[in-house]
Amino acid sequence: MRPISVILYESLQNLPLGVGFVFAVVEWRAGNQVAAMAWVVAGALASSLLIRFTEPRIIASRPEPWRVTGANAVAMALLMILLAIYMSAGWGGYTADLIIGLVAGSAVGALQSIVARESLRLGHCLALGLAASFGLASARFLILALPPLAAAALTTCGASLVVALIDYRPDQSRTATRGEVSN
Repeated sequence: MRPISVILYESLQNLPLGVGFVFAVVEWRAGNQVAAMAWVVAGALASSLLIRFTEPRIIASRPEPWRVTGANAVAMALLMILLAIYMSAGWGGYTADLIIGLVAGSAVGALQSIVARESLRLGHCLALGLAASFGLASARFLILALPPLAAAALTTCGASLVVALIDYRPDQSRTATRGEVSN
């Protein structure tokens, strides 16, 4: 698959999660916690399903097992709720965002490997950690500078580019038997 197609698929997979997160921060700051959680859950579910059904187009494999899709949805929703609370409270700053994003994204990558019953892929953990770092730090700035949908789109595109460059570089060997996920 051409690199631009990989980046577009990765962005498509991540866009609902990015939109859910940005709108959750906006809603939480406005005091609408229920709406914030609804945005996060909807975004996590949509992204998890998009990953399940589009990842085989990127790496020529079968769809991931449903347990992986479910774990992705739960992990993404819980993480995004915690990060939306963190961001909404005005805690931390760019340095904290980078550290928290690296730890949180790497943990999601490790969880994906465990649930998929495959060996830990350190490159994938790094990709998700760096993408989450970028996403959190850029969201902090863009939420204040742009309308929510534009902030979500730019944050998602940047984070997706990080994942695509690390997870899908040409020297990666991928087979149709792996139950892996990209985010």
